Amino acid sequence: MQYWIPISSSSHPTLEGWKITTFQCTSPPRRARLSASQLTPPPPLLTPSSSQQTPPSSQQTPPSSQRRPTPAQGLLISIATPEDVPASSIAAGLEQDKRETLRRREELLRARDAGMNAREAALAAREEKLLAREAALAELEQRLEEREREVAGREADVQELGQERASLRLRGSTLARREEELKEAALALEERRALVEAEVRRDKALAQELAEEYYAKRKEVDRLELEMGQQTVARKKTVRKEEAVKGGVGRNLEAGRGEARPNPLAEELRVRETQVKDSEARLNNLAETLAAKQKELADKSQRYKLLRQDINESKKRVRIREKDIKKRGLELLPRVEGR
Repeated sequence: MQYWIPISSSSHPTLEGWKITTFQCTSPPRRARLSASQLTPPPPLLTPSSSQQTPPSSQQTPPSSQRRPTPAQGLLISIATPEDVPASSIAAGLEQDKRETLRRREELLRARDAGMNAREAALAAREEKLLAREAALAELEQRLEEREREVAGREADVQELGQERASLRLRGSTLARREEELKEAALALEERRALVEAEVRRDKALAQELAEEYYAKRKEVDRLELEMGQQTVARKKTVRKEEAVKGGVGRNLEAGRGEARPNPLAEELRVRETQVKDSEARLNNLAETLAAKQKELADKSQRYKLLRQDINESKKRVRIREKDIKKRGLELLPRVEGR
């Protein structure tokens, strides 16, 4: 025997529908309880339009094998014979069950829409938070890049300052070494100057001595010239007297014709003049040597003064540059430590 078994949607919406089952019994029971494993997917429900077009109960009475009884609550299946259930009760039950199903579906859809709206609002809020976090992260990245560029610039400045400080130290050591060399050169120059001054003093003393000797010899030459002149005048007078006495022509005939007497004073005078000329030449040579040494000493002294002035100016520039580097280093130190 086959029966239509309605399943209510109140307890099992997924099992909503009808199925045909077959019972092997002599007399059909009034109520039976079926498990879910015994049920198959039901046929489609009647739509409202189809329910409105349902013909009168007198015209829609199905055959005994296709009549559907009123659905039961839960899984309590009402099994009735066609003679027990009228067609109007079946139609009313179907309509009520359809309305109940539609109402519950609308409630489920409204609840689902409310949940979806809440989820969409939560997702929108979360998206706004994510956008805000992304904007803050982008700003932080930009600030970090700027800070890195600033730090790189400061590191370059610090490296440049270190290089300048190293170059200044090298230059300072070079200047110190040059100063030591100049000190040694100055000491050697002072020693040379002392030697030259001693030589100059010795040359001056020798020149003074030579000058005194020259003046003495010149005085002696003048005296000898005066004596020789006086002797010549006296001799001429004597010769004239003798010629006048003898009646000669101005020549001493006793001494022999064309013979001249030697004059020792003239020889001595020539010797003294030669010595004086030699002394003058030596004196001139000493004077020239003294002038050359004095000029050389003056040139060396001038060069020493210029070198000393250059060293002082270099020291001054190095001190100014070191102060500038220390000042810049003190300005950059808090920034580098803050990094």
